[in-house]
Amino acid sequence: MIDSIKKNSDLAIGIIITLFSCLVLFYWIPSDIETGLVESSRFQTVLGDAFAPTVAVAVLLAAGMLLIVSSFLNQNDRSQVQFTINNFKYLILLAVLFTISFSLMIWTGPALVSLASVFTLVEPDADYALLRDTAPWKYTGYMLGGTFMVATLIALMEGKFSLKGIALAVGTATLLVVLYDLPFDNILLPPNGDY
Repeated sequence: MIDSIKKNSDLAIGIIITLFSCLVLFYWIPSDIETGLVESSRFQTVLGDAFAPTVAVAVLLAAGMLLIVSSFLNQNDRSQVQFTINNFKYLILLAVLFTISFSLMIWTGPALVSLASVFTLVEPDADYALLRDTAPWKYTGYMLGGTFMVATLIALMEGKFSLKGIALAVGTATLLVVLYDLPFDNILLPPNGDY
């Protein structure tokens, strides 16, 4: 089995994604998020805080399982690429890019609120936690981090940064804001729920 994993990168990545997804789905989400998928009160039913991450991880789990099944169906295919040190370096580069993107998402909003309070654009000593659901503050981290993530992934695939790639990144982040923030009053864009 170990030899099979070394020779088949789809199987290795599929196993990693599946194990990580199971860890997040069955341990991290239940232990970190207090509400369920759907919350019902006397007067309304709303999506719970666990809904969006559960859907995202379920898609990841399905993708990992598809990679595993696909690797077994294509066992005799000689065109399979082996898992090499270059694959590992590429995964490390992706991890660094995602870390930078998530850091931008987390720290841009609070940093801009602090900067705005210095220039009295918001009340002195304003706390980001109080402004986390007000425009433009709630969009700053998500837009900057999301745009950085998509733009760098496009640049990585194309081998260079381009205006088209950056425009696509801005459009993608904007589309996600429109899909996730505008229709739902009770869902905060990441990472605003953490403040």
